[in-house]
Amino acid sequence: MNAKEQIKTFINITTKDIKSHLSTTQKNILFISFYPTYRSQYGDLIQQLSKHYNVITIVDRILNDDFEKSGHHNVLFPWRIIENSEVFYLNTHIEGIDIIITADQIAYQDGKIDREFLSKSAKRIYLPHRLTYACGESSRSFDYIIVPSKSAMKSFKKAFKDSKIKLLPCGYPQLDKAIKEYQYQPANTITYGPTLRDIDPTRNANQNLYAGFDSNIIEWITQNTSYNITYRAHPFNSSSNHYFY
Repeated sequence: MNAKEQIKTFINITTKDIKSHLSTTQKNILFISFYPTYRSQYGDLIQQLSKHYNVITIVDRILNDDFEKSGHHNVLFPWRIIENSEVFYLNTHIEGIDIIITADQIAYQDGKIDREFLSKSAKRIYLPHRLTYACGESSRSFDYIIVPSKSAMKSFKKAFKDSKIKLLPCGYPQLDKAIKEYQYQPANTITYGPTLRDIDPTRNANQNLYAGFDSNIIEWITQNTSYNITYRAHPFNSSSNHYFY
């Protein structure tokens, strides 16, 4: 059996597996993790929805983490397999899926994978992984975007002013959970983790370099609070020659 035949067999078997987990009495919500990076973005959203709906998580690899344990069922169904340098895009259409939620966006095949992976009819919700402004080329891939802040709402409205996509001011599950569970103690440690700044050098990378924005923020926190501070540069920034850490 060659690779194409093996993948076709896998798709058929896994499609039947997902169908077997679908409910006929509850709404079926799928959370898709295209990459493991954003599995923590959901806070306890999956657990909360699981109280009222049938929730299935779909992953591209098994890590036995909290994301995989948070819904009623977890299924391995990667969107892409690379075999001997050949790329295979996996997909199927499954009736009965009501909503698909993801914090990932891959934008492959001009957004077709984001739009049709596992279902051509399910409503799609995107939970962006940036808190303060629009991210992702989502105007054709999703029906709804969960907008985490007022500044992000302003940015999304500008970015998608001609789009039919609906913007939902629903907060940010990971941050909302952290704030809800936070217990202040004088010796608490907080982490300052700035976002990526060197994709567009005209935006604010040069200002950060010469004005020391990150240094000023850390100095203000240490002078005006009793927190211990850890600093985590964005991985792309920390490897850039334009920054000093």
